[in-house]
Amino acid sequence: MPYHSLAVHSVPGTRLILTLPARLLAQQRPDAGIRIVPAPEEIRPLHYQMAWHPRLDGDLGQRWLRDTVRAVAAELPEPAPEGSG
Repeated sequence: MPYHSLAVHSVPGTRLILTLPARLLAQQRPDAGIRIVPAPEEIRPLHYQMAWHPRLDGDLGQRWLRDTVRAVAAELPEPAPEGSG
């Protein structure tokens, strides 16, 4: 499913399994139909990157967006080291 928030509402009452980043799980309201268990260790952390076409390097709107994403991302807490959870 392309949207985590929609997937969370699709799981209750089914035998489906959903893997969510901890940050997204923390934003969800508890649902009695969902059992939360830790992910297996073989699931590695997700790393995000930005990419854009070179012709957008000088576009002021695109530059503003990239700078804003960088600034917001820099304020996010660092994820826990692997094996510490």
